[in-house]
Amino acid sequence: MIYLLWQVLFSDVTKESMSAFVVSDSHMNSIVRWACQNNISVWHGNPSTKFSVAGNEQQTAELLFAENVKSVNYRYKESSDTTGIVYDPFAPSLRPIEVIKACDCLAYQSCEDPEWEESLACKLLKEIQRCAITCLSGYGNARWEIKE
Repeated sequence: MIYLLWQVLFSDVTKESMSAFVVSDSHMNSIVRWACQNNISVWHGNPSTKFSVAGNEQQTAELLFAENVKSVNYRYKESSDTTGIVYDPFAPSLRPIEVIKACDCLAYQSCEDPEWEESLACKLLKEIQRCAITCLSGYGNARWEIKE
């Protein structure tokens, strides 16, 4: 969600002025840990299949890592290996606001490749953020519709 807002606000920024880096394993593993604890899943592909983080933590970490490295490779015309992360179930535990920002960072570092928007990793990060937003203090008590 916040990533989408960023995209709209800064869509005129050229790719030449941006940089990309591979975030730390701890960063990715913290996002995966939060997603697992909150039973995050997304539908993806054609035909559509459900991907659940819980029970697929290693695969999720690998997916996020691969997309991040793919982005850096694309940006800098490199060919670094897209494998190598090991899921750590004891990664730092994040609060909802922290996971939202961690997802923003990872999405920003992973968006260089033209196929990013349609990737499972992109859809997964958006769903993690959507869920984290609903966990923010006051969200449940806020009005759904503003009439006056």
